[in-house]
Amino acid sequence: MWLAQDRGVDLARLGQAPVDPIEQIQAQARQQVEQARQEEPQALYAQLQQAQEQQSGQRMSRSLSEQITKFAKGKNYWPQIENEIYAAANLAGNA
Repeated sequence: MWLAQDRGVDLARLGQAPVDPIEQIQAQARQQVEQARQEEPQALYAQLQQAQEQQSGQRMSRSLSEQITKFAKGKNYWPQIENEIYAAANLAGNA
């Protein structure tokens, strides 16, 4: 036993039935397929949720910008407050 340990031979493995390399590859493939099945829906859901949040934010910004444009019509003082209004609405890029 000490000789096997000294040479790095695992005696426990010698007592086991030999592993068929094809079976080992198939088992690994099954494990990878199962893992992909579990991860794929989660990744798709995360992408969908992110896209919905982005679209919602864009719609909200567009709506707010339209409301500000309607508010500004006919107001001669608009140029003096325009930057302040857009900054407060966090739409500074639209000013």
